[in-house]
Amino acid sequence: MAIEDLKRRIDSLFEKIGEDKFYKEKGLGNEIPFYIFDYDPGDEEYFRDQIIFETNKFNEKENGKKVELINLFDLIVEVLDEKNYIEKSFKKEKVKGKEIFLNGIRKTLRTSTDRYLIKDKIVERAGPNKVLFLYGLGTAWPIIRGSELLNNLSHVITKNPLVLFYPGRYDQKNLTLFNKIESEHYYRAFMIEPRSKGEVKWL
Repeated sequence: MAIEDLKRRIDSLFEKIGEDKFYKEKGLGNEIPFYIFDYDPGDEEYFRDQIIFETNKFNEKENGKKVELINLFDLIVEVLDEKNYIEKSFKKEKVKGKEIFLNGIRKTLRTSTDRYLIKDKIVERAGPNKVLFLYGLGTAWPIIRGSELLNNLSHVITKNPLVLFYPGRYDQKNLTLFNKIESEHYYRAFMIEPRSKGEVKWL
């Protein structure tokens, strides 16, 4: 039943982004809104297969609209490769341990500054009549944190609707990654395609 509910929600999402009015909706500050689509992390494999399949099918339509599907982990690898930091980071983990390794990557990505390099990569992929879909947060965490990323993007993504696919729980107030880890930061985003009551299984 949980998989059936997830499929229903994904199908409904793609119907919604195919409508012109979706691109005209505004947030509380009259800005283009950001959305969060939460799902059970136990359904990750099915979710990934389905979101890639439906995105490809949507982008084949000649309706002037396009989904830009962005894998957050792939962006990390792309930036580190450009900085020639991948081999260095593995050596650092081996010598100094996982925590120093992760902190080094976050520092390289400038995650805590206005020059957040992942943010720049996402901005490059924005464009007219595009919906930005961000997924892969589960594999990118804790290098990338959902609330931190959305807060950074809110200042620069002003013309594209954006959906963050979140492996965990969002109740319009709090983010709980993997249904276990509470976010340290509050982010106000719209919930899109909420789970059906009775299908939600919090761990």
